[in-house]
Amino acid sequence: MWNKDFIILLLINSATGISFQILAPNLPVYAQHQLGFSESMIGFLAASLAFGALLSRPFAGPLVDTLNRKKINIFSLLMMSAAVLSLNWASSPAVLIGIRFLHGVLFGINSTVSTTMASMATPEGKMGQGIGIYSITGIGAQAIAPALGITIAARWGYPTLFICAACISALVSPLPLALSERVVLRKEKTADSAKKGFSVKKLPTPNILAFALLAVFYTGVTSSVTNFMVLYGMGKGISNVGFYFTLFALVIIAIRLTSGSLTDRHPFQRILYPCSACCALALLTISWADSFMILAVAAVFMGVGYGMAFPTVQAVSIRAAEPENRGQAVAIVYSGSDLAHCFGPIVMGFLVEALGYSQGFRVMCFAMLATVPVIFFLSSGKRAR
Repeated sequence: MWNKDFIILLLINSATGISFQILAPNLPVYAQHQLGFSESMIGFLAASLAFGALLSRPFAGPLVDTLNRKKINIFSLLMMSAAVLSLNWASSPAVLIGIRFLHGVLFGINSTVSTTMASMATPEGKMGQGIGIYSITGIGAQAIAPALGITIAARWGYPTLFICAACISALVSPLPLALSERVVLRKEKTADSAKKGFSVKKLPTPNILAFALLAVFYTGVTSSVTNFMVLYGMGKGISNVGFYFTLFALVIIAIRLTSGSLTDRHPFQRILYPCSACCALALLTISWADSFMILAVAAVFMGVGYGMAFPTVQAVSIRAAEPENRGQAVAIVYSGSDLAHCFGPIVMGFLVEALGYSQGFRVMCFAMLATVPVIFFLSSGKRAR
C-alpha cells in the first residue's frame, strides 16, 4: 500500500486539507465582523462552497473516468489557489459568496480525482485501511489549520490568511506529474470508454445512493459544528475554542490509524451503528458545554464517530462499483457530503436564530437517528454481500 503514488497523493491531500481547513472556521467570523453577515447568511456562505462542489460532481465523475487525471489534478489545484487569493477583493456579501461557490466547484473536481487515484493506488484487500489513511491527511489538517488560521488572522489580518491558504495549494500543484500511469487513465482506455459510453446500470445505484445519504447525515452534523463552533464559544465565553478542532482531528487520526482494517474484516453495519451513537452524544455534549473541558469530551465523541463512519462509507461504496466506474462512485458519495455542507449550515443557522445554539445542536441529533433505517436497508440480504 505504501507505494510512491499513494505517498504523493497523501501529500497533495494534506495540502488541500490545510488550505481548506485554515479558512473554514475563520470565514464566518470574517463575514460577520467585516461584512455584517447574520447567522443565517453565514449558513448560506458555508453552503455556497458545498453547493459549488455538489454541482461539479455530475461532471467530475465522468471527466475523471475518461480524461487525463494528472492534468485535471494540476488544473484544479492552481485554480483553487487563484480562487482563495481572490478573497482579498471580496467587498460585498454577494462577491464573497460567489468566490466561495467557484472554490467549491474546483474543490469538488479536485477531491473526486484525488480520491479516485488513491483508490487505484490501493490494493483491493486493503481498501478500507487505505481510504482511512488517505482521509487522515485531509481531516488531519484540522489538528493544526483552524488554530493556525485564527492566529494568523489575529496577528497579521485576513489578507495574509488568504495568501497563505492560496500558496499551500499552489506549492503541491507540480506533484501529480510524478504519478505513474497505473493511477492515470491511458488514452487507449479513454477511447474504449467513449465507445462503450457510460451507463448507470454499471453502478449498483440504490446502494451508492444509500451510502451517499449516510454521507449527508454524518457530514451534516460535523459541518454544522465546524461552522458555528467559534461563534458558539465566543457567546458562551469559552476560551481556546480553536483547540476543539485540534483535539477532534487528533482523535480522528488515532481512530483511522488503528481501525482502518476493521472495515476490511467486519460487516460495515457493526461499525456504523456505534458511530451514529457517538456523533449524537457529541452534539448533546456540545449543547451543554460551558467550558473547554466539556467541549473536549464532545470532540472525542465526534472524532470517534465521524472518524470511523465516513471512510467506512467511502470504502464500501468504492468496492460496490466496477474499477472503470470508480470516479462516478466517488463523485456520488461525495455529492452526499456536499449536500450536507450545503444545507447543514443553513438548517443550523435557522435553528440558532429560532431556538438558540444549545437547542439547535440537540435538534441536529435527529440526523443521527435517521441513519439507523438507512444502515438497516444496506445491511439486508444481497445488499450486504
